[in-house]
Amino acid sequence: MKEVGDNFALCHSEKGFQDSDVAAFGCGCGEIKFNNKTGRYLRTSSCGYIGGDESKIREFTPYIEIGKCSPF
Repeated sequence: MKEVGDNFALCHSEKGFQDSDVAAFGCGCGEIKFNNKTGRYLRTSSCGYIGGDESKIREFTPYIEIGKCSPF
């Protein structure tokens, strides 16, 4: 999985959409769950905040993101 215009992959999936409309993609210390029929997704990242290096805490902030992809 990658963002439009980017050459590198953000995430990868071992199973993909085998027997379901929903697939989970691992993204470093986060995950994207994507519904192939509705185009809706849930993206999470748990990087940062609790780490010991102050520069990394500011650089990586945990988040939850929701959205819907449009066909193009």
